[in-house]
Amino acid sequence: MLIKDLIGKTVTNFYAIFGEEQGWLDTADCMIELDNNLLIAFPYGFSDEVWIREFDPSAENLFKNSTQIRGLKISNFLWYDDESEKGFFLLENGSLITETTMSPKGTGLAGINYYKSLQEILDFKGNDIKKLLSI
Repeated sequence: MLIKDLIGKTVTNFYAIFGEEQGWLDTADCMIELDNNLLIAFPYGFSDEVWIREFDPSAENLFKNSTQIRGLKISNFLWYDDESEKGFFLLENGSLITETTMSPKGTGLAGINYYKSLQEILDFKGNDIKKLLSI
């Protein structure tokens, strides 16, 4: 499936498998459920395709009671040229989500990361962000 095929799909859930590496890194393997039936990995910006996932029973449901993101449609895909980072899904309300797969232990950054607006990311990472669709 191509990333562009995700535009207009509705976020219905998030799952993650958490772990640890080398005793000082937290890890997270996150999945997004779309339209209650499609489970995908967060794509890298340099990729055109999305990895379709199979549900892993050991995955934790991250947003059992959250209505902040659930039910919102994907309106765009954005990324920076850094090949080590996952891209961002822009949601219809202007917020963005991405995945951090590894972070120093105890920081709480490994997993799904939520940004209230594009400006929040631009202030943090710079203006050289790429967009799948011109907005």
